[in-house]
Amino acid sequence: MRKNYNVQIIEAKDGLDAISKTFKYKFSAVISDLEMPGMNGLEFIAYLNTNPEFDKVPKFLLTSETGIFYKEKAKKIGVNAHLSKPLKPRELKKVLDKVSNFV
Repeated sequence: MRKNYNVQIIEAKDGLDAISKTFKYKFSAVISDLEMPGMNGLEFIAYLNTNPEFDKVPKFLLTSETGIFYKEKAKKIGVNAHLSKPLKPRELKKVLDKVSNFV
């Protein structure tokens, strides 16, 4: 069965802006760039994990970094998937299909 996702994208200019938006919107999934000013994507996702509201929200890290260092750090803080830049819609759909609690 082919799944289609109706998504609304909320962009943030930096990590601190992303935090402020977590209080304004309800998220079904979070995709964070690794490299953001003010707070990187790992720090942002670690922050989300301190809030029980985000326990079941899938979290994805978008990065051009290919080394094991960031993948291991991402795994330790509960990132569901590591997405490579440039992000291809097919790659995103593939990881969303694998996340069972994504609605």
